[in-house]
Amino acid sequence: MILHVRMKYGPKWGSLVSASKPVIQSYFDNIKSKIDPASVEGKKLVISTLAPFIQRLVSKVEKTHWLTQLSAYLRTKEDALEADINSAKDDLGVYDTGLNRGPVVAVPITPNVDDKLGVDILGEALLSIIIKNPTLFTEKIKEINLGPLDLWITTVISRLAEEDLVNFSFDNFVKKFDGDGAMKLEFAYLRSQELWREFSDKDLLTEFINIIRRIKHRTVISKLASLEYEIKEAENEKNRDKVLELINRFTNLTKELTEINNV
Repeated sequence: MILHVRMKYGPKWGSLVSASKPVIQSYFDNIKSKIDPASVEGKKLVISTLAPFIQRLVSKVEKTHWLTQLSAYLRTKEDALEADINSAKDDLGVYDTGLNRGPVVAVPITPNVDDKLGVDILGEALLSIIIKNPTLFTEKIKEINLGPLDLWITTVISRLAEEDLVNFSFDNFVKKFDGDGAMKLEFAYLRSQELWREFSDKDLLTEFINIIRRIKHRTVISKLASLEYEIKEAENEKNRDKVLELINRFTNLTKELTEINNV
């Protein structure tokens, strides 16, 4: 659609873009119904589409307004978003003279630093402690909140919870996994035996509690970061009731974080 409009107006495109705030709003409203703002591809598409318009805004107030809007919508920090917008190719410029009607180029987006890491370090540490001596965690394993953990770790811990851990046999347990899963589990088991070799049962329980606390801390921090963007979005929409509701949730999570830190 954007390419069709550029071709239609040709040399007049530059002057049209100078009044680009309503143009941005139009494209923004249109694209919101077609993409998933939580996906990397969705973020790329929004930035590649809107960046050239935002780059050409003269008013710092308007630029700040759009950075705030997009930050809330894409759940991405403003400084990272601004860097991506500034580095995006301004492929509108060639239409100031009606030349070289090239395609829209998607630009890479800087990953949100708050996104969950590909490797769940805390989750791996938790699994490592459990498989060092599963019998020790016969009851506690059933109380673990698996929601914040990596899918593979969740799968292993869920299956462990179904086992007779008093008479646990790792050799029998690993046979329930195929291919890469079995190899990954065997590696985790060998590493756990070496890593926690000199730890007593009491030490293992202490480490288990500490890691559970850190996972809870990470989860609350993630929720607070998400709420921050939701509050911005509600403020942009001038939805006072929603803002108050979100602030109340934010306050409760802050209290929960304090309790976790004081344990």
